Amino acid sequence: MTGPAFQQDITPTPAGLAETSLALGAWLTAQGAPEAGIGRVELVLEEVVMNIIMHGASAEGAARIQLAAQAQPGACDLRVTDNGPAFDPTTATPRADGASLDQAAPGGLGLVLLARYARGLGYRRLPGGNQLDLSIPYPLPPSGTLR
Repeated sequence: MTGPAFQQDITPTPAGLAETSLALGAWLTAQGAPEAGIGRVELVLEEVVMNIIMHGASAEGAARIQLAAQAQPGACDLRVTDNGPAFDPTTATPRADGASLDQAAPGGLGLVLLARYARGLGYRRLPGGNQLDLSIPYPLPPSGTLR
């Protein structure tokens, strides 16, 4: 991802995530993204960030989370970085089909969601943190292009 058009630090709380999600949704609307596409992006962002909030505290304490986004024709590219322990979703095993919420291992349900809605999933361990890159495709609006 080069030259992200949207950047925001995310306060590591559900309220902080909601604030960022609203700002990202407004930005995507201004870019001409369809409502269904914005919903997909917000759903994936919520899953990723809530997992960081719940499981990503670093040795220094609270998670630090940054979001960068770039609108593409028919997709939104996201980069989420955090200061938590290493977790590579590209090598983790999703839960087995049919498993209940109670049976799912941590991360298992989120991995299923990422596999369904995200493309181009990439992970990189950074010094003291993680970087997750993903693209969420969606149908183009009737005009066929984003602004």
